Amino acid sequence: MKVKIVFNEKKTGTVSVKYGTLVSPDTFSDTDSLTVEIADEKIDMGSKATIVTAGDFSFFLRDVNSKSPIYVPSIGAAALPEKDTRSYQDVAIEIAELGEQSDFDRINSEPERTLEEANKVCRIAEKKPKIKKKRGRKSKAEKEAMLKAELEEIHTRRLALQGGRTLEANLEDLPQGCDWGGKRDSKGNAYHWRGYKLHLSIGDGGVPLASVLSSASLHDSQVAIPLMQKVAERATVLYDLADSGYDAGEIRDFSSQLGHVPIIDCNKRRGEYIPFAPAEQRRYCERSTVERGNSDLKDNYGARHVRVKGHWKVWCHLMFGVIAIAVKQLYNMIV
Repeated sequence: MKVKIVFNEKKTGTVSVKYGTLVSPDTFSDTDSLTVEIADEKIDMGSKATIVTAGDFSFFLRDVNSKSPIYVPSIGAAALPEKDTRSYQDVAIEIAELGEQSDFDRINSEPERTLEEANKVCRIAEKKPKIKKKRGRKSKAEKEAMLKAELEEIHTRRLALQGGRTLEANLEDLPQGCDWGGKRDSKGNAYHWRGYKLHLSIGDGGVPLASVLSSASLHDSQVAIPLMQKVAERATVLYDLADSGYDAGEIRDFSSQLGHVPIIDCNKRRGEYIPFAPAEQRRYCERSTVERGNSDLKDNYGARHVRVKGHWKVWCHLMFGVIAIAVKQLYNMIV
C-alpha cells in the first residue's frame, strides 16, 4: 500500500513504520512531497494498527483518505492517498473554505470557563461550616422537620424554576460530576454506588424517547421537567406516568401545560394518600415498561458494568445500548 505525504516546505528526515514493513527508502531529503510504500500493513479496526512516521509527523495508515485528509497545520504536513494530486497548500485552502478546525484550534477558540461555571459541572460547592450535631437518635418530630426542610429546599432550588426556563438552561443547571448515589430496591434494601445516574423516558412499546445523565446523587424528580421538554420536541405524548418519587405540584402543572395527563402516584409521606381512579390505575400499570427498559439496558447492553470514566464517555457508552434497545423495540413493533 502506498501513501503520499506533503509538507508546507521542503524538509529532510527519516521514515519509519510500526506494525508493518517499509518498502520505500527510509530517508527523504529537501522535498515537499513524499511517497511511502508499506507492506504487511494492518488497517483494520483494533489494536496494533500500522503507524507511519515521517520526520515529526505520525499517523495511522487506516485513517488516510481523500475526503478527510490527515492535516496537521502545526507541523505543516498532510497525508493523502497515493493518487491524490493535491499539494499541502491545496489541502489547507480546501479545509479553510470548509471552515473546519483541528481539535487544538477548536479548544483554543473556545471561551474560558469561569470558576462558577466549572463548579456547576464538577459539582464543587463551597465548604459549609461544620455544625455540632446533637448526639443520639433523632426523635420522630426531628425527622419530620428534616424531611419537610429537605423537600422545601428541593422545590426552591430547582423545581420552582424549571417550568419557566428553556431545555438548555435546565440541562445546564443539572450536576454532571461523578459522586455517590443511593436508593432502595423493591425489597427495601439500601445500596449505594459511585458514578452517575441515567434518567430515561420510555414510550409505549418500550421505545426510549429521551435520556439525561446526571450525578448519582441527584434526585429523580429534578430531571422530570427536562425529560418532558425533550420528549415534547420528538413525539406526541398523551400521558406522563411516574412513581411517587415524582409527586410534586410543579411536575404535575408542567405536564398539564404541555397538554399531557399526569398520572403520578401519591407520596404517602406528604399527607393524605389519594388513590387512582380505575381508568388511571389501569393506565398506570403501563409504567412497568420503563423498569423493563432499565433492566434490559443493565442485563443485556452493558449498563451494569461501565468501564470508562467521565460524564461524556459514560453517556456515550450508555447511548449505544439505548439505541440498540430503540431499534429492537421498533423492529418488534413492525414485525
